[in-house]
Amino acid sequence: MKRQTSPGFSLIEIILAAAMFALFSAAGVTGIIGGLDSNRLGAEMTVATEYASEGLEAARSIRNQDFAKFTVTAPGASVGIIRSAGNIWDFAGTENIFDSRYTRRLTVESVCRDTTAAKNIINCTGPSDPNIDVNTKKVTSRVNWNFTVARPQEIILSAYLTNWKAPIIPSDNALLVYANAIKPQYRLFTDGANTFSSANEMAIGSAGKNFVIRTSPTKREAIAGYTYGSGSTTVLQVICFDGTSWSNEWTAQVNPSQFDVSTRRFDIAYETQSGDAMVLYSTGATGQLAYRTKPGSTGCGSSGWSGVIPLTAQGSTGVIQWVKMAGDRRSTSSDLAAAWADNTSRLQAAVWNGIDNWSQSGALETTLKAVNTPQDVDSFDLDFESQSGNLMVVWGYGGGGRGTSPVYYARYVCQPTCSWVGKSPLGLNSDAANLDIAANPTGNEIVFASISSGSRLQAAYWSGSSWTASNNLDTSTTPPSAGSELVAAGWLNLSGTSRSVVVYADAVPAKNPVNVIDWVVGNGASFSAPSHCATNSNPACLPLPGTKVWLAVRSDPKSNDRLILTFSDNNSDLFAKRLVMGAGPTFTWSNADGGAALETGLSQATASPFAFAYWR
Repeated sequence: MKRQTSPGFSLIEIILAAAMFALFSAAGVTGIIGGLDSNRLGAEMTVATEYASEGLEAARSIRNQDFAKFTVTAPGASVGIIRSAGNIWDFAGTENIFDSRYTRRLTVESVCRDTTAAKNIINCTGPSDPNIDVNTKKVTSRVNWNFTVARPQEIILSAYLTNWKAPIIPSDNALLVYANAIKPQYRLFTDGANTFSSANEMAIGSAGKNFVIRTSPTKREAIAGYTYGSGSTTVLQVICFDGTSWSNEWTAQVNPSQFDVSTRRFDIAYETQSGDAMVLYSTGATGQLAYRTKPGSTGCGSSGWSGVIPLTAQGSTGVIQWVKMAGDRRSTSSDLAAAWADNTSRLQAAVWNGIDNWSQSGALETTLKAVNTPQDVDSFDLDFESQSGNLMVVWGYGGGGRGTSPVYYARYVCQPTCSWVGKSPLGLNSDAANLDIAANPTGNEIVFASISSGSRLQAAYWSGSSWTASNNLDTSTTPPSAGSELVAAGWLNLSGTSRSVVVYADAVPAKNPVNVIDWVVGNGASFSAPSHCATNSNPACLPLPGTKVWLAVRSDPKSNDRLILTFSDNNSDLFAKRLVMGAGPTFTWSNADGGAALETGLSQATASPFAFAYWR
């Protein structure tokens, strides 16, 4: 019987089998190791996420204790968190390290919102961005660790935390003060409804005139002032509003012997950083002013005010007739500025450093423009550049011999040291019996506008370094008279687009109606033609009784796309109109007064017979 044998494996087959076994084994091992790595990474990410989440929860706990602890961290810096024995969270150090592996760092950032009604969150341009929401902070919790030396990992969690303990802001956005023939009155303005409340009578003082109102940058508080009486018995009354009621703060004699209707001998300003308030006024003595201050840490009430502090005007040789003030808008500044004119037609200005010192300019002008008698109009104005903090003072020249330079300016510049830079022609051709300037809240631009004794409207644009003049924008305006203010300026901003606005009293028989308010829009140094009311249906151009005699514009500091125009006429009527800038840009006027006079019996129609201010 033949024996059968099985064939054996060749060497090649054995090598092939071994290679295949090694290949599949390596894949399996790689898969197993990869799975183990994934499981490990997932576990470590879970731990890191828990640490990051704990950071945000701790930040919420700190917010609930005291929102003031949320100090913005510097670029590249961070903060850690500790928990006391009583389980109270707080910020401490720069980081936290766990298991010698995980590092947690927290950062706190400012939050900015746009100027639309929705108040959408936008990127901040810097620590002085005017759109910063002081009651919101962005907190970011980062946890870093090394999975391997070559594979660093990071978990990032963020949250927007709000100061939910902050008082609920009432619906009103601004307030208006004035007087009828009996008592001072006030109304609250609500922007959402574009309406004023009914008139509320102040229980303080008698029928007043020369109204001023300013609002605090740090709280819901307003200080108002007005005068009553006449001649040597004229009294300045200062009152304070805490959002609910008015209180009598103090009075002072301002003693005007003349022009008690056509001049305003005091003004009010708040320091931006501190919230301190100041009232500066003429005492009625030659070259003499006085002022009183109130700390921002105090509320309404006479006990919060300093005593009377005298201030001798070094450049004045007469009784001071007009006083005007302005505040530096920068959040880190407490500078104020004032300018005043006396009955010898001399103009002077000074800057307050926020502590105890005035830097006076000396006489900037010795022949101010007037209508009939010095100083029956305030033919000067001042404002700070919003970013640099440099001060601009402008005025109308009332004499002859200076050729075609009837408007001048001077500056107070702090780069690097502070000094007065006087005076230079602004480049306009006509005099400036009525004038106004306004600074763009988003830059160093300033707009100037004036009406001449020859009824001409002119404007100019300050770029931050030079003026560009625009002459004869209108050659038939309402002519200035004693105590009048026939031109007012402001700014509108929306999504990076800025436009200046100039409104003025116009009077052309060919128009319908004859006495109207016209307006021009400035795009940098270029100004549009007047928006004549004969072909314009804007509420500001509706036929209204009387010749316009006092105009004022206030731009909304929170919603920069809108402003309010308030004005009186020689029938003692008081009106208010709102202008809103839309995309394009487009411009829409509406009746904030409901299409009828808010008051038909003002105690006077000239020299600041009312005052309007937004809450800041």
